Amino acid sequence: MKLAIFGGTFNPIHNGHIALARNFSALLKPDVFLFMPANIPPHKSAAELISAYHRLAMCEIAAQKIHNCTVSDYEITKEGTSYTIDTIGHFKQNGNEIYLIIGADMLLSMETWKNAPRIMERAVLCAAARENGQAEQLQTYTAYLESKYGAKVILADFPVLEMSSEEIRGRIRQGQSCDGMLLAEIGEYIKEHNLYK
Repeated sequence: MKLAIFGGTFNPIHNGHIALARNFSALLKPDVFLFMPANIPPHKSAAELISAYHRLAMCEIAAQKIHNCTVSDYEITKEGTSYTIDTIGHFKQNGNEIYLIIGADMLLSMETWKNAPRIMERAVLCAAARENGQAEQLQTYTAYLESKYGAKVILADFPVLEMSSEEIRGRIRQGQSCDGMLLAEIGEYIKEHNLYK
């Protein structure tokens, strides 16, 4: 089975994440596309991380907008720090083909990941620029990973939506609009549960 796994804190999941998921779903045509909210991410501060319950719920709203998409609570129920190598090991059973959707910044830090060479051996890395002017840097680093580790990387050229969860949290705290940055249903969910205040 061809599995596309898109992991992250999704704190909150925003239109940039959803566009990336939609575009990779159309490009890869996986049997299943998974949103995988992290429990405790190794690369990010958990200081502003809201409960897994709410992040899962928002991912479930987003998943309805993408073909063959569902949400996995594997990293959350596993507890502890969420390491990609463990997730790949779990989903690689039964010979599944794994495509790992990662942000551009995460691709550029790939060598710092736990068991990075093993990740690159067991999964195809899929990324796209998230800022204008970043494509060349990604191409150079991709060529390096392919040559040093034999990594398989799909670097897609999708329209760039420059936004971040951190920026959205700041806007919510300041009472500013997040129009165009969040699905209306996710904006309503955040308001209803008084998140990020």
